[in-house]
Amino acid sequence: MADFEQRLRELEETLTDTESALHHQQASMPNDDDDDGAKKTVRFSYLYIIGVVIPLLTAAALYFLKPKMVTKKVKGKQVICMAALLKWTLLISAVGWLVLYLLKYSGVIKA
Repeated sequence: MADFEQRLRELEETLTDTESALHHQQASMPNDDDDDGAKKTVRFSYLYIIGVVIPLLTAAALYFLKPKMVTKKVKGKQVICMAALLKWTLLISAVGWLVLYLLKYSGVIKA
């Protein structure tokens, strides 16, 4: 029984030491709230922005340029086929994303 009490005291001392070390460490760390009212900015990598812009520009270009691959003839008039527009937008965007990925991880683009 004395061995159990001795072990319990050792564990309590270890716990007390750990708690005091943790409080000391937290006190020495800068507080996130100590920014004196300065606005925090969230920065995204420009690669993410390019990744979002690629499909938007692709869809806009295909819509306004109306190439033959996204149009069909209805009653003698060329109209945009939305299914083909979506298919080609996704295909071209996937190629663009693959190029971005390869450029990023080959080291050509530093981000």
